[in-house]
Amino acid sequence: MHRERLALTRELLALRHRHVVPHLHGTGGGAHLEIVNGVLRVEWLLGDGTRLQLLAHFGADRVNVPKRLSGELVYCAGSRDIDGDTLEFAPGAVHAVTQSAP
Repeated sequence: MHRERLALTRELLALRHRHVVPHLHGTGGGAHLEIVNGVLRVEWLLGDGTRLQLLAHFGADRVNVPKRLSGELVYCAGSRDIDGDTLEFAPGAVHAVTQSAP
């Protein structure tokens, strides 16, 4: 269990380094937060105009939420795209995506 958790932590840190860190210069404070069908959605506008969106489901049932950003999938665990416009979340699911500046 310890090795699995350590491997996941290393993977997530590498993803952050590759997909988030290069866009941070000039990022101001603040984020947009909302809860949709029990899924927490947090969205940041990064310094170069890239949007980072993180969704996390803390509930006990599967739920669907509308897809807000289309872009590069950074990380997904327990979520799946149903029809291009809707994401399905299992309990404990996490979904992260970046969308480049226009």
